Amino acid sequence: MAQRFLTLEAAIDLLFSLPDDEREGASVCQLPPVEDGNITDEEHVNENDFSEVVLDDVCGHVEVMLCRDEDVDSPSACSSPEPRRKKPAGRQFTAGKGRKASTNARKTNTPKHSHTPVWCDRATFDKTLPSESTPLLLEAFPDLANMSPFMLFSKFISLEYLGSLAELTARYALQKKEEVDVTGADIGQFFGILLFSSYHSVPSEDSYWSTAEDLCVPLVTTVMARNRFRQLKRFFHVVDNTQLKAREKMGKLQPFYDEVSKCFRQFGVFKERLSIDESMVPYYGHHSCKIFIRGKPFRFGYKIWMMCSSKGYPYAMEIYCEKNEKDDKTPLGTRVVSDMVSVLEAPEHHEVYFDNFFTSHGLLTKLADKGIRATGSVRDTRTGGCPLKSLKNIKKEERGSFNYKCDGAVCACRWNENAVVTVSSNHLNHEPVARDSLPTFLYFVIFRSAVDEEEGLRPGFVIQNSCDKRLLEDGVKASMTAVHLPFEV
Repeated sequence: MAQRFLTLEAAIDLLFSLPDDEREGASVCQLPPVEDGNITDEEHVNENDFSEVVLDDVCGHVEVMLCRDEDVDSPSACSSPEPRRKKPAGRQFTAGKGRKASTNARKTNTPKHSHTPVWCDRATFDKTLPSESTPLLLEAFPDLANMSPFMLFSKFISLEYLGSLAELTARYALQKKEEVDVTGADIGQFFGILLFSSYHSVPSEDSYWSTAEDLCVPLVTTVMARNRFRQLKRFFHVVDNTQLKAREKMGKLQPFYDEVSKCFRQFGVFKERLSIDESMVPYYGHHSCKIFIRGKPFRFGYKIWMMCSSKGYPYAMEIYCEKNEKDDKTPLGTRVVSDMVSVLEAPEHHEVYFDNFFTSHGLLTKLADKGIRATGSVRDTRTGGCPLKSLKNIKKEERGSFNYKCDGAVCACRWNENAVVTVSSNHLNHEPVARDSLPTFLYFVIFRSAVDEEEGLRPGFVIQNSCDKRLLEDGVKASMTAVHLPFEV
């Protein structure tokens, strides 16, 4: 369900009025005003203002997206549960200047299950998913251990790709009726300055080229002149504007993410336990894909779907662009997980973990059919009608008490800790997997935080806010982790 508001304050008031379970899956998107034909790639910002940009309000509309539950089932006894009646379709509220709020009926995307699960008190599955060990990276590629940081970076951002970026940059400058002589080496130096600025901070961008003894950075001034850096930052492009597809919101940046993701997978997926979650790239400018997520280190920016190892190494990245026209009937969480795991060449080598935004009984069953082992926390309405103890009753029991059910394909377990938690898995039950090992719920808690760890590995602002206001630097920051990642695995 989506609601639109004229002010950001009204949208925030709605978020704080929601229950905790609905607020967790909500997202805020700024919609731009109606185009007047004056389209440009440039923004008028103060390059030397490094303070955090706090907008008084938006220039268009603010849309609040509320997550719709995928499964609407009710728990029952240890037998085939009777589904509830379908909830009425949501309504979309739109408000605008000089426009009355209107409501439109909207169909729900509730997936249909091929069979109704039968839940019982057992801890066994009808079939055992295959499990094989993952080969070690250094055993398969021993030469990586002796490479320098620059050589490792070249494995992810190759000289050939830098040359293609230089060609696209020069082409965009010609489209703006300016001639720029740029080579792949220039783009490499440009990336190097951005990398350097992520950990060496000065009061302003111009300070890197200052003549003052306490501000001058010879490493930067000897590599590139200030005007040359500004010129490359102005015209840098990763795609030909004449080849952009219509209605492709992130068409100027997604090719860069696709190239980097392909380079990250050049050694294969060499970790057994993988985590799928969302990550935020900070951005405070104006773009229809910019969203707000409360509780994130960077609340405003682009949301990136990521599949990472337990150390934060990314194997797949996809920019979230709101509605996907390829498959409107598939729930968002199911589509994201399906897209992420599609890059796994040997599913039997991996276990996948995710949170309750993605998990549903239907998704776990679908992954089991593909031979992919998966575990995730699950919302009460997505358990496939599993008759677990109610949240109200299990809260009254002592800490550490739990209740579990299994239908042969999925095992669900609910326990009372600091809060009541429900986890479902298609290959783990409530018991420890071996002597002196961890129960299912502890495995989930440890291995699901991989994407959050990737956010911690990522360097900070690149030339702070002055560069964060351009799509270019947002993409460059995603690739910067390549310098650190080979030493983390």
